Amino acid sequence: MGGARRAGECVACGRIPGVTYRLCPYCGEAVWRPVWRRVSCAACLVLPPVLAGVLAWTARPAWAGFARLGPWAGFLLACGVAWAAAPCGDADRIATSRRELRGWQAEAVCGSVLMGVFAAWASASLRAARSPGWAAWAAAALLGFCVLAAPFLFRIPRRAWAAAALIVAGFALG
Repeated sequence: MGGARRAGECVACGRIPGVTYRLCPYCGEAVWRPVWRRVSCAACLVLPPVLAGVLAWTARPAWAGFARLGPWAGFLLACGVAWAAAPCGDADRIATSRRELRGWQAEAVCGSVLMGVFAAWASASLRAARSPGWAAWAAAALLGFCVLAAPFLFRIPRRAWAAAALIVAGFALG
């Protein structure tokens, strides 16, 4: 019967709260999510720390060059971090309590900040690398793909892409 259900549909009442819901806000039952979505979410949680470690190991960055950043780089970094840490609107969310709304806000802000951290790690590692090889570029590309895919899989606002891009530009200019 799982093939007849749509992603984000409640298994009990049939309403469609969305694919980012785990429990239906109307009746409290489980919301159906396809297997590929659950596997993608798990991979998007596990892969970025592993890829960041692989990137640090393959790029072997010389961090002494990051002692001073230029004024434009610092400005872009500050704007990106502030935009990532800003709360998102939740007027379209159906919540049963204020605690649930605070949980959504925490998930959105933490997800945005983590996207920025991983994007910053990738750009800073490549910029400070002595001689990045194909393995470092491949790890950075996969890490970038995980950053780009995160708002589709989790409750992260789309503006987190712009925040991550500002952070990457700050490290690229620095």
